[in-house]
Parts: sequence; C-alpha cells; structure tokens
Amino acid sequence: MLLDLREEYEAGGTAGSRLLRALDHLEVQARHNLADLSTWEPVERDLVYTEMDARCAHEPLLPGLCAAIRAQAEMRMAMAGEDVAALRARHGLPAEATP
Repeated sequence: MLLDLREEYEAGGTAGSRLLRALDHLEVQARHNLADLSTWEPVERDLVYTEMDARCAHEPLLPGLCAAIRAQAEMRMAMAGEDVAALRARHGLPAEATP
C-alpha cells in the first residue's frame, strides 16, 4: 500500500498527488526562508521564481500561499542587500510584486 501511494505521488496523476508535490516545493522554499541567506547557493535565489508557480497553479488556494512564501524570500534577500528587482526582471516579472 505504501509503495502504491509513493508511485501515485511520483506519477502526479491525481489531484491529491499534485497537491502534495506542490506543498513539498513550497515547504522547501519556506525552510530556505528561515535559513541564513549566506547558506543559500546562488541558484537558490532564482528558484524563488522558477520552482513554485507551475506546481501551484492547479489548486485555487496555493497561488496565494506561493506568493506569501515568495514575498518572505524577497524580504530576506532585500534585507541582505540583494537586488530583488534585478532578480525579478531576470525572470520576466515586474520590479515589485503586485498585491
């Protein structure tokens, strides 16, 4: 039974498995947001803009959670002197997030 559930999760063929996969990605970013920015690899700054949206689009409540987690990451990066506007521009986003 557990193996079947794992296979379902990996395949992402059900609404439940897609929800869990999306939450997994959000959880990873939320944990990163708690870590000292000096521990982030350079690519992890870009992952704030590339790994969450598509996985969250299918579930109506997840885009709001995704935006909140991204806003927290941007706040942390800005407080550390990162050029968040340049990061957003690199990913085709406006310089500032819209509410």
